[in-house]
Amino acid sequence: MADRNGARIELDRRFLTLDALRAVGALMVVLTHVAFHTGRYPQGWTGAMLAHFDLGVALFFVVSGFLLARPWFAASAAGAPPPSTGRYLWKRALRILPLYWVVVAVCLIAAPANSDVGVGGWIANLTLTQIYTQDTHAYGLAHMWSLCTEVAFYLALPLVVRLLTPRDRLDLRRVLVLCLLLSIGGVAFAAGARTWFDQPFAAEWLPAYLPWFLAGTALAACSVDPGMRARLD
Repeated sequence: MADRNGARIELDRRFLTLDALRAVGALMVVLTHVAFHTGRYPQGWTGAMLAHFDLGVALFFVVSGFLLARPWFAASAAGAPPPSTGRYLWKRALRILPLYWVVVAVCLIAAPANSDVGVGGWIANLTLTQIYTQDTHAYGLAHMWSLCTEVAFYLALPLVVRLLTPRDRLDLRRVLVLCLLLSIGGVAFAAGARTWFDQPFAAEWLPAYLPWFLAGTALAACSVDPGMRARLD
């Protein structure tokens, strides 16, 4: 589809290289968790390196911001109707929840340390809201905090895009300025979260990681902006 200025915009483009990048991020996250639980962190330069493989989470968040926001920006740049919010949320749910629910059920049932998890704990873990409470965390599922934060971004994204592109018109300068301002707010939230909220996981709520998601969101806007594309071409 062509935009208002005649440039071609891909509304549903696949980025195969980013699939490989996500695979690298997943491997980094797995390795850093394995290194932590096997006591590898303090052991030489390899332990120090593995301790910082949690950067895979940042990689995931930036890529998510890019891939999920891009269809909205592409539609705005092309003057096309925006993606259906209901369809978007339904696809996200189908992609994440079935397997996640299986993992949660197996962990809560099979791990002896979770024998005292009550109904509230089950509900919180199944709904990805365990990071917003104090007493519903389960053994073996602590690393799911990042998925809780990512799902919060999924839910917030339609509102964020509406803020960035009012009247469904892409203004790259507006997008970049608002992404910067929101990111500054996210940094401030991350710095004060543990003081402001009596919650152990407050620093892992979405606002604290919004700068990472918005970095990808800003790149998505740049990738479909006609002026930016013309300069790159």
